Amino acid sequence: MGAQKVDSARPNHDRQAHSSENPVHQVSLSAFFLSKYEMTQSQWQRVTGQNPSSFGHDRLLPVEQVKWSSCNEVCNRLGLTLPTEARWEYAARGGTSTPWWPGEDAALLVDVDNLKNVGEQNDGELRTGPVGQFDPNPFGLHDVHGNVREWCLDGHTGYPSEPRHDPSEKPSGDTHRIARGGAYDSRAALARSSARDHAAPDFAEHARPPACDGHLPLIRFLRGP
Repeated sequence: MGAQKVDSARPNHDRQAHSSENPVHQVSLSAFFLSKYEMTQSQWQRVTGQNPSSFGHDRLLPVEQVKWSSCNEVCNRLGLTLPTEARWEYAARGGTSTPWWPGEDAALLVDVDNLKNVGEQNDGELRTGPVGQFDPNPFGLHDVHGNVREWCLDGHTGYPSEPRHDPSEKPSGDTHRIARGGAYDSRAALARSSARDHAAPDFAEHARPPACDGHLPLIRFLRGP
């Protein structure tokens, strides 16, 4: 887990690695199921009776403008949970160790993700796109890089330096929560498998929070073993 740019012979070498992605460390995870798609507007509306999304009102577009606190409450109501940061990164990598699951070159993302100056809906339009329109990663998960940023369960803290089993940094109060994966208006560098972002748990405005390039946090839910 994580990335480093010092030694190309060591695991998870990434020339764009940020200090917040260090140190590279081993984790072990219990079995889990993760949604293959980002949660759609129609799914959110069926559960909550509302659709806060700013783009269209298309049943296949991902829901956006949703707070971490709302996502956590909805998951609990459905007997689900947000993925931990460790589970999210494992799933997004799909068994790879390169910056993005297709490889080391951002140009490889053009057919697999919706990102600024990369996928952009395959037609150059800077906006969210229907879930699942791009090729999935080796684990069968769609849109792990781009489209909308995804909330994780963890609070925003440093990485551990020792191996851990099922790591999860339990947040409290207004502690920032982790968001992963980048958004439709993110540069590819900010949507790498190891790239970490964060925002306040009640952030959902159509504005850029600290440390974010892009916006629209949403939910990809998880079911445990």
